[in-house]
Amino acid sequence: MKYSRLKVRSATTSDLSSIMNIIDGSMLQLDLKIVQSRISSEEVLVAESPTSILGILVSTGNTIETIAVRSKRRHQGIGSILVKTAAKKSDEPLVAEFDQTSLQFYQKLGFSITPTIEGRYTGSYQLLD
Repeated sequence: MKYSRLKVRSATTSDLSSIMNIIDGSMLQLDLKIVQSRISSEEVLVAESPTSILGILVSTGNTIETIAVRSKRRHQGIGSILVKTAAKKSDEPLVAEFDQTSLQFYQKLGFSITPTIEGRYTGSYQLLD
């Protein structure tokens, strides 16, 4: 990780506007009410520097719904830290469905990947002790 002062924590409702800005900035489609619900059930992680939220991971159970990192902060290990933190919190392997644009990210993390329908993939990931 390139950020020694990066902290990952569960999101709170006060983080909602920053979370939605990151989701919108990444051109992802995730409804505000879904994000609010996931925050309430402690299924949203945020990666923050001392001054701002840099990335988010939204899940439901052990399924990753979305990972997003501020565009100027990508390729710095933030998404990887979010996934590893989520994996530590889960009793089951993490599961994600994604497209070709995210394939390299999931491969680099070590997900077991299976092609599904045209241009889509599913992957699973578990931290090994």
